[in-house]
Amino acid sequence: MPGLAIAGFICGIVGLFVAGIILGILAIIFGAVALGKINKYPELYKGSGFAIVALILGILAVVGALIVLSAA
Repeated sequence: MPGLAIAGFICGIVGLFVAGIILGILAIIFGAVALGKINKYPELYKGSGFAIVALILGILAVVGALIVLSAA
């Protein structure tokens, strides 16, 4: 699902700056679902780069938001 991977990527990038926990969780969900679809149907969907980056950015956004909240 390239659409879900791109949506997760965008949520991850925006989540680094605004609403990190909510958008980070969405990025993780979208990235995981997209990666699952890509792995299940490799002949239909190519390239898992955006899905993997969405997962990484989502994790970074959530962890970063939790660090900022704990420091406040």
